[in-house]
Amino acid sequence: MYDDFVQSKDYIKDSMKYSSAEAINKLEFPVLLIYDERGDAVSPPEGLKFLKFYKGEGAKLEIMNELNHKFYGEETKKKV
Repeated sequence: MYDDFVQSKDYIKDSMKYSSAEAINKLEFPVLLIYDERGDAVSPPEGLKFLKFYKGEGAKLEIMNELNHKFYGEETKKKV
């Protein structure tokens, strides 16, 4: 599915400098996390971790079926 996507070593190395937990904690607005129940790219339990990190109000986790990580296709757009 993602055969054409390649991450460089520099990108991966650079991403290690940042903390997702710190980043989500700095948000000052409601957050909607959308996950596919299959978790092909990122699993729903990861979304639950993010909810625990988020200290603001209005965070919501939606677990849907038959989505895809790139949110392409008319049916996916209608669901989201």
